Parts: sequence; C-alpha cells; structure tokens
Amino acid sequence: MSLGEIVFIGWSLLMVIITLIYFVWAKESGQFKHIEKAKYDMLEEKDPLPWDCREKNSDDDSNQKPPTQKGGKQ
Repeated sequence: MSLGEIVFIGWSLLMVIITLIYFVWAKESGQFKHIEKAKYDMLEEKDPLPWDCREKNSDDDSNQKPPTQKGGKQ
C-alpha cells in the first residue's frame, strides 16, 4: 500500500466515525421524533415572541442623526 492509499482509507474511516457519532447524537437528542410537526407549526396561531431589541431601538430612533454623504454636497 502506498502512503496515499493509507491516508485515503484513514480519512474515510474518520469521516464514517464522525458521521456515526453525529447520527447517534441526533437520535438520542430526539431530532428524528415528530419530523412532520415542523410543517404544521407555522399554521398555528401563536403570538410571536417579543424582541428585546425592539423596545431599545424605538427609543434610540428619535435621537439618531441623518446619514451624511461623503464627498458630496450636504
């Protein structure tokens, strides 16, 4: 076996092991449960979660200066 073949086989085995680890992790964490649920979640009428930045930015909008143009007349 040449060095290239050994590297290729080693890389392939590493990728298979990493794929199996991620698959087992996803299975154990419940990623494959209720796979049909996601397409029906958007149809439910729920109030959106509040954005913290909305309240902060609404107060700051009145204090902002208009953007200036570079290299031209203002």
